[in-house]
Amino acid sequence: PAPPPRRQRPTIGLLHRANDWKLLVDFYHDQYVFPPEIHPTTLRPDIVIWSPSLNMVIFIELTCPMEENCEARRQEKIARYIALIAEIEDGRKWKVVMHTIEVGARGQVHRKPAVSCFRSLGFSNRVISKIIKNLSLLSARCSLAMYMARNKPLGVLANNCASLSD
Repeated sequence: PAPPPRRQRPTIGLLHRANDWKLLVDFYHDQYVFPPEIHPTTLRPDIVIWSPSLNMVIFIELTCPMEENCEARRQEKIARYIALIAEIEDGRKWKVVMHTIEVGARGQVHRKPAVSCFRSLGFSNRVISKIIKNLSLLSARCSLAMYMARNKPLGVLANNCASLSD
């Protein structure tokens, strides 16, 4: 007899542990203030997700360097926030989880940190693959837009990249 079909186990991650998550994203045109209830600071990770009921904070840092510089930029991002993480955790109230995502300027995604980030949040392997593919395509398209607009005013470039994410 044929073996029974394998069942997909539900993906469980950090985001499944509570239902009171809050999210802040640091956009160039709309910068946020780091949540003072966690810790007063002028630093702003690209994405901050926190749950008051779990007393957990998730930092996600996105970097888009040249492919050959991905690991060096990753280490720089970690070093930038290591003191803040220590200060937050010294208060013994909040637990911090830090992730970095590096997407090269030509579209190559630094897979191991990206997969680790999305898996810890609770995304399935299929969804993670789609996210990584979309990140790769978006980075390559923005690089192309920057190249095509290299002799035009900066505002043209911003509009071109914004339209590429659709």
